[in-house]
Amino acid sequence: MGIINSIKKEIKFKKSEIIGRTRKIKEIPMTEPVDFVVSWVDSSDEQWLKEKQKYSDSKLEGSGVERYRNWDLFKYWFRAVEKYAPWVRKVHLVTCGHYPEWLNLNHKKINLVKHESFIPEIYLPTFNANPIELNIHRINGLSEHFVYFNDDMFINKPVSKEDFFNGNYPKYCCEAVPLKHYRENVFFDHMLFNNIGIINDYFDITKCITDKSELWLNKKYKKTRKYTKLAYKDNYLYGMAFPHLGVPLRKSTMEKVWSLYGKELDDTCQRKFRTPSDINDQIFQLWDMASGEFFPVGREYYGMFFENLATQTEVIPDTVMNDDEMMICLNDTDAVNDSNFESIRRTIDSAFLKKYPNKSQFEI
Repeated sequence: MGIINSIKKEIKFKKSEIIGRTRKIKEIPMTEPVDFVVSWVDSSDEQWLKEKQKYSDSKLEGSGVERYRNWDLFKYWFRAVEKYAPWVRKVHLVTCGHYPEWLNLNHKKINLVKHESFIPEIYLPTFNANPIELNIHRINGLSEHFVYFNDDMFINKPVSKEDFFNGNYPKYCCEAVPLKHYRENVFFDHMLFNNIGIINDYFDITKCITDKSELWLNKKYKKTRKYTKLAYKDNYLYGMAFPHLGVPLRKSTMEKVWSLYGKELDDTCQRKFRTPSDINDQIFQLWDMASGEFFPVGREYYGMFFENLATQTEVIPDTVMNDDEMMICLNDTDAVNDSNFESIRRTIDSAFLKKYPNKSQFEI
């Protein structure tokens, strides 16, 4: 008990050291162009299915139908962009080559990006989201500042460039949360440890927190600041909370990480499906946090993540219809099966159609 009390006193003392030097954070307008990048796959494309089958292994996470299932909601993603983010410079649609038959490819803001046009040939074909997301910075014509979306992440109300960036810095929730354990068959858990390992390898965490205490110990993080104090004491970051929603990123940060950890990223990109050894795109967010090049926001700032559509179906329509959440993510899992898929899909589609009844100019 004496040792525990001693540690508590040490953390409290160092906390007062850091807090005493916090500085006010200024809101700065974003004057640079911002692009959107969204990835999409047509799971009914026969050629894509045949190619996937060549490499498929049922033991691999990410080979299940829920990883690619088409909910036929993607047109609403574009309707929301047109309605709520008309300022976006370009929309880069990333696919293996196919695209929705209703998409207006002549729209001045649309850039159809095939995997082969930006992902090094040695990594193709890929059915692993990580090689796609780790190489986004290679897209020809992509702006330095962009927001990356999966096709199940929807803007849900009016947004501005300043909602994603404060000046040139992305807005992130730097909420330290310990990664407690591996779940053997959930590869994503392992990736989080891999990402954190790189950050702890490169950065002096205590110095990061000391130099930018106004970012790391911001009051927006509420009770979880205690874990940041622990990271400060141990000079070791144990984990970070990440909202699974559209995320602001910078090309220069991605290039920096590639220049320093190219071998580790290359190893991930060589794998056709996700594995426990992968690194994912959260490494870029962590890098900007550790570098002190971000603006702090709370965990709920970006919106709501629906983790289980099978059990949350009833509350989704109200969330879609109101403007409380900046974004929503409709995460597909194996809880949605052949018996309930169509009824859940119709319920969600009905809500989106009510909110966005008219075609956008992104549609033919």
